[in-house]
Amino acid sequence: MWAAWLKNCRPRIYTPRPRRCSKLLSRVGAAHRPAFVRADMIDGTEQPAFFDALPERLGEYDSPWESPLTLFFEAPIKRKPWQLARIPEYLSLDAPISSNDKGVISRLQELAESRLETEALAGFKTAMLAFEKRATEAGLPPSEIDATYVQIERLLSAREEAALGVAERARLSAQILHLAASPMHVNQGDHNTCGSAILEVKAYWRRPSVAAKLVADVALTGHFQTGNGLTIEVDPSPHGTSKQERQADGQRSHASEIFQTAVIQLALRTRESEANKEGLVVYKQVEPAHANDSGERVVDYSTDPPRETVFEGLYVPDVIRANDILFGTKGDATVLWYSPRRFAWQESSNTFNDEQDLLNKLRELKRANQLPVALYVHRGIDPLWTESPTSANGGRGGYHFITVTDVSSTPPPEVAVDSTWWLKADHPSDRPMDLRDLFFTTLPPKEAERRLRQEVMANNTRGKPDAAKEVALIRLEWANGTASNEQLLDALREIVLVSSARWHRERQAETVDEREYQAAVEKILHAVDRLPYGDKLRMLKVLNGQRMMSAKDYDSAIAVTMIEMEQQRKMSLVHGDPTPAQEKQFESGDGELNKSLAELEPERQAAIRDQIRRQRLNDDSGFFAGRFLERRNRR
Repeated sequence: MWAAWLKNCRPRIYTPRPRRCSKLLSRVGAAHRPAFVRADMIDGTEQPAFFDALPERLGEYDSPWESPLTLFFEAPIKRKPWQLARIPEYLSLDAPISSNDKGVISRLQELAESRLETEALAGFKTAMLAFEKRATEAGLPPSEIDATYVQIERLLSAREEAALGVAERARLSAQILHLAASPMHVNQGDHNTCGSAILEVKAYWRRPSVAAKLVADVALTGHFQTGNGLTIEVDPSPHGTSKQERQADGQRSHASEIFQTAVIQLALRTRESEANKEGLVVYKQVEPAHANDSGERVVDYSTDPPRETVFEGLYVPDVIRANDILFGTKGDATVLWYSPRRFAWQESSNTFNDEQDLLNKLRELKRANQLPVALYVHRGIDPLWTESPTSANGGRGGYHFITVTDVSSTPPPEVAVDSTWWLKADHPSDRPMDLRDLFFTTLPPKEAERRLRQEVMANNTRGKPDAAKEVALIRLEWANGTASNEQLLDALREIVLVSSARWHRERQAETVDEREYQAAVEKILHAVDRLPYGDKLRMLKVLNGQRMMSAKDYDSAIAVTMIEMEQQRKMSLVHGDPTPAQEKQFESGDGELNKSLAELEPERQAAIRDQIRRQRLNDDSGFFAGRFLERRNRR
């Protein structure tokens, strides 16, 4: 038990940025951010601590939690700033409960208890606490929490005639709460929906009630209505990984599928063409036809017969337009993108023309409390291409949206970044990305290639070669069409051989740069992993010869390469005959497998062939096995 004596004071819990909080913090020695709390009176009655206490009343509170609390007291107006008799210094941890409307919480908990199983209910309640804690730390008003809970209550309390059934709506409710508590867990899955996913991150981060209402509207009625009167029809049913009870890292949830699909529909509906304005151009999410199919379609019903195309993503104007309609804003910094000085006519508050300009804009947004903000980048540029979960087209990449959630206020300039690919590609505040690396990904690929080539040449001139940069350069040259597949393979082989010899000499002289070595090896492995099957097997042989991988990892890498190839071959046969390009890759892979196996002992040959036959690895601890499992689990 602990006591706090009040005299002419009103107990009031502060938001994370109180004007006079620092004085009180220094008195009580609290090291944690303040939060809303609720305490039980000694006489058994419950007293919400953020309600005004009676003047002159001595309050003695007993903590109902296992951990001690942090209480802050604000003096009445025109009284002394802090009238504190005593607060023990051990009061430090918080217990959040930030909603103003206890009726909302009570009804929501009762509905959850009636709709959810025991395990799901425990997760639901945990997510409520996590959401309230994050909302308090982010400075969201209690009304925003209440509004979010109201939308979840709508989902749980709706009758059977809703567009989705009770079980699906209960699952959606839990997913909304989870994303409101952890916006960085928004994922796009194997879909080209990064443009709508970044708006989902922003919504859950700053306006979770907006995201919750959109998902609830679609789940209940099959459509949602914008503030400017547009009615957007959306298929509320789940597809692919959205149908699963739980999603693995990088897989998209049902709540995210609804939000992202709805935003894309909104963006298409508001494009300039008459067909779009009349709702005749429709985005559809269907079940994927094969492993490399996202299931996304755009159907133009203004033609006869309707014309179906593959959806390739939203553009910057689409995202800005959808943002303005969703959040009722105009001209805020939704997306930042690079615009060189020579195109000054394109410049606006959303553009930057160099690294310093980007830093200034991010810090300005942070001061104005307008983070997070989206950034338009190219995923084929280092370092994003190594973080991308997909190896489609060799990982050539394309334009992509990511979210900047924070920026350092002091040197060196670093940024926290959220990617909707998977958590592995995130850079939270405790593992930030260098601003220079981030800026590089915003450049047009040809411009990035030119700058990277200059950097590689400068390193070599100084006698400080950087093999990781050399790998990134040849990869970018290949992605831009400057280098052919054969030139890429030859350059990677040369980088491995020359660098291995250099590292050997430096180790003998005890001058090796371990950071450069580790970074280069990682880049080489990623580059090899994205090669066509036959070329990949040829490079694996080079890596094994240079002892850049163990014998166990080499055998596993051969097996996993052929397992992936066999899976691709089966899929191509199910959905029609393989294309000539696929046939060529399969033939090359089969030929290189025989050459690789011929150089191994019979026991190792038999073990590798057995793994290929069973489509299962004996050991999955190596880099290439790990990459294969990550890709498989994300689908």
